Amino acid sequence: MFHVKHKTFIERMFMANSQTIYALSSGSLPAAIAVVRISGPSTKKTLILLAGKVPKPRKLTLMELKSKNKEIIDVSLVCFFPKTESITGEDLVELHLHGSVAVLDEIYLFLASIKGLRPAEPGEFTRRSLINGKMGLTQVEGLADLIASETKEQRIQSLRQLNGELSDKYLKWRKVLIE
Repeated sequence: MFHVKHKTFIERMFMANSQTIYALSSGSLPAAIAVVRISGPSTKKTLILLAGKVPKPRKLTLMELKSKNKEIIDVSLVCFFPKTESITGEDLVELHLHGSVAVLDEIYLFLASIKGLRPAEPGEFTRRSLINGKMGLTQVEGLADLIASETKEQRIQSLRQLNGELSDKYLKWRKVLIE
């Protein structure tokens, strides 16, 4: 009987998308604010464990975030995005925390203690956006270019690519070539 020892790329991607991920999405600490994103099927469950409820979608809501022993970790602005309205195509939450090392350590300890959650790999939120059809490949490239931009011209060109101008141009060329 043939046995495959290694999972295929598609199997790994499916497994990765079945897990809930989290990561610091803002700059290094300490800082005034640190934004932590959580995305995946256990996002709502995690938010209920952490904050007691899921706030109204796409509305910043001031909430107490508590550890499992009900000790307040931080008072944070929380924004929930249902999968139909999130950039990853999955339920997603942003925690706008006070940007101290102590606060982030406690949040990470809490998140790491929940079964099915794991730290995100570099670029994984963007990869999920691509896999779930929320961004196209040229848009992903535009986002990378925008993050790396150093001049006004680079920023403007990256935003045009991120907004789909290059994809639109390619689709028009494709249509002309097919005709």
